Amino acid sequence: MSLLTVILLCRNRPKYATQAIQSILNQTEKSFKFVISDNSTNRDMLGIVKADFPSLEYLSWFPGISQVEHFKELISLVTTPYFVLFHDDDLMEPEYVKYILEQFQSTPLAAAVATNGVTINSKGQRIIKNEVGFKSHKIIETFYDKNRFVLQYLVGDFGGIASFCSYAYNTNLIRGIYPNFLKCRYYFDTIFLSEILERGPIVWINKSLVRVRTHEANLSFYTGVLDYKSFISFLSIENGYRIKQRYVDEYHLTRLYVALERKGKGMPIPVLKFYIMVFPKLMIYSHTFRKRVLRKIIKIVV
Repeated sequence: MSLLTVILLCRNRPKYATQAIQSILNQTEKSFKFVISDNSTNRDMLGIVKADFPSLEYLSWFPGISQVEHFKELISLVTTPYFVLFHDDDLMEPEYVKYILEQFQSTPLAAAVATNGVTINSKGQRIIKNEVGFKSHKIIETFYDKNRFVLQYLVGDFGGIASFCSYAYNTNLIRGIYPNFLKCRYYFDTIFLSEILERGPIVWINKSLVRVRTHEANLSFYTGVLDYKSFISFLSIENGYRIKQRYVDEYHLTRLYVALERKGKGMPIPVLKFYIMVFPKLMIYSHTFRKRVLRKIIKIVV
């Protein structure tokens, strides 16, 4: 019996999905169940599966359902102790499944296991040669406290984060917890994972076992200013968090900047107002932010 189900989430990206399928089929560990879940608004993926991967299990939700519905449907179908929701535009390294299963066997009460990874562009080329998702001197990073976990996401000096696509979940431990893609969409991963942490520890494997693709289609069309307000509300003392405001501000401002820089567009008025309000405070109170700004200035000048 397989212990792990790998579900490939597809949505109108057949070219990338084909590469993702091949990376999953190339796993050194073969004892896992593989399901393609196609939530596309067209039939392109169906044609590819019939022609090139006829033996694979294929689910179609044509003409498409919401992300939350998709998530709920898939969890209800999982019969293995663990599962992965992999993205159609990302790639697995050949030993991903092997290390995931070994880690769950070592820590069976973990709510989730994730891995390190690298970023690639639309052509599959690595963007920054020596950059990984997170930096650590440990082979395994284990989180038990949600405040510490959220700080890992918010504060650059903590060493970065594991890619969301690399996460594998303990099926029974996370039942009933669903990501909210509509509210706090810029932060849904942080919120979802911190809620999972209340069911059991989250383990990160410090090996680059996924390649995360960056391209225009996966950039949000929203600035996230309204998401910020919802996120602040979520990180309240009433919800058990004790996070300093400047950490949240720094994270939010940085994400806005990166998103706008990638789009190559001007700064919307709400974002400009946020910058005017927050930038001076961060320059005074955040050592991490000052270093980031200095590096950017040096890069521009040089």
